Amino acid sequence: MERAKEANRNEFGRKKRKSDNGEAMKMRNEKRKEKEDKNISGNLRFYVSSENDKVEIFDMIDRAKLLLSERVSLVSNAMILREVFQFYLSNNGGAPDQQNEGETESFKPYLRSPRDNCMEDICLISESSLKNLVAGISDHGLHCKERVEIDSFDTFGHVQKLTLKCKDMHTIKIDTSSRLPGGKFLVNLRVLHGIYSSGLRYAQYERFAKYAGIGVIPESAFHEVQDMFCDVTDDAVKESVSDALDDEVGTTVLECDNVDDYKGITIVSDARHGWRKNSRFSDIISLGYRTNKVVGYAVVSHGDDPCSQRHELHGVKKLYEGLSEKGANVHIHGHDRNVSINNYLKTQYPEVTNANDTWHATKNVAKELKKVCSGPQYQHGKTWHGELSDKSASIKTHTYYAIKNCDGSPDKLRANLDNIIPHYQNIHSNCAAESRCRTDPNYIPSKVILTDKVAIKLLDGAVKNLQIYKTPADYCSCIDTHYVECFNNACLIYHDKRIVYSDKEYKRRTAMAILDWNENIDRDYTSITYTEDARNPRRKTGKKHLKPKTGHYCANLLSRILDILYANQ
Repeated sequence: MERAKEANRNEFGRKKRKSDNGEAMKMRNEKRKEKEDKNISGNLRFYVSSENDKVEIFDMIDRAKLLLSERVSLVSNAMILREVFQFYLSNNGGAPDQQNEGETESFKPYLRSPRDNCMEDICLISESSLKNLVAGISDHGLHCKERVEIDSFDTFGHVQKLTLKCKDMHTIKIDTSSRLPGGKFLVNLRVLHGIYSSGLRYAQYERFAKYAGIGVIPESAFHEVQDMFCDVTDDAVKESVSDALDDEVGTTVLECDNVDDYKGITIVSDARHGWRKNSRFSDIISLGYRTNKVVGYAVVSHGDDPCSQRHELHGVKKLYEGLSEKGANVHIHGHDRNVSINNYLKTQYPEVTNANDTWHATKNVAKELKKVCSGPQYQHGKTWHGELSDKSASIKTHTYYAIKNCDGSPDKLRANLDNIIPHYQNIHSNCAAESRCRTDPNYIPSKVILTDKVAIKLLDGAVKNLQIYKTPADYCSCIDTHYVECFNNACLIYHDKRIVYSDKEYKRRTAMAILDWNENIDRDYTSITYTEDARNPRRKTGKKHLKPKTGHYCANLLSRILDILYANQ
């Protein structure tokens, strides 16, 4: 009978009771829920390389649990994690509220800063001075049991002179910086070196140091070492320019098929004025066209020539004097079409090929052609024509192509420009053999084909009025001054056009810009980003993400200064 009841219960379940329904069941469920633990669960996931590593970690967890209890099941995962983390933090200075091993009432490995102490004095300390401080306190502890404390300190720039005393009146005096020959502090000299190397002015440094609360080196000390920094920078930049010239000559010779074919180097030059108006100083820089490094420079002031507009010519004369002294010949000289330099090269250096910058020559092509491409309706057919309305930008591109593919021949450059009109007439007999208009049998012009004689005459006059067409010999070398224009922008790191510098300081800052440029120009890049710009839809070049700059030239300057100081001890 009992077996039959059990079998029936297993098959059909327990017989329903009155208490299983209604209020009785509801009350019973509520009491059960109140007794249940309302714990919050948390998931901790980890990743290992193999199944064995996972088993090993679980085994270590079980062994750690056995250290806390006789059975693993009596210790929850939350309990073991809390114990392990507290143990690790207490032994590695991560739990400031608990006393660590070796911690005393006065020493704490992890030191919290109370709100009231956040404005305390700060100083810089050198590694050797820190070791000396530890050694001094240790030596004191060998013969005295009393604890030393800071009695007083005096600030000298970024250095502090500390006086430590104990209750037995033992005194330890120590500086937070070692001293150089002559008694100067190493820390202060290193900070001054950083100021001079970074291009900061003293007023900028003073504000930074004052508001940071790290002490301020007096202006007298700043100017005391200025001459020394100017001298070592001048020596360093001369070596850098000389090495850059050797690299340029060597690279040019290697590109020649025969050593006898070498005629000289190619340089590009430009002038940068120190002020926006009536500049007292001007920097005239020449870069090697193949290495893009500074191979010559000249700083021209009002003392050399009171007229700022003549500074570039005066600087170019200095450049050629310097290159002649070093035995370097110039084959091609590119610049941004300074007429005085054009005349100077033709009269004084006829063997040098004068080359004007292609960008300056073509930047106004679209603007000049716009006069014949658009205008008021009543002037249509007189000063402009509708068939030319879509050609100003493409003709500018055509002029670039004409310069680039003239093979250094003025006649071929002019012939390429003359071919603009036949090309837009859909006559391609004189176009380049590799051009799409000749290689593609299905080529269809994207621009309106010229048919009207008035439009042809207007375009012919506009093309022949271009400076490139008038003086093709000045542009057939296809030289651009992009890099020297970039150097002028890089100079702004060290030169501020709003600030008046002394003669020495101005030359030093120019030298710093050259050292920085010669070391970091054309450095490697990590990637290139290509973006579409609505303002320049025809631009195809990407933006290079360059590797960080190096500062070996700064370390070299500091080494030269230290050599001077230790040579005079």
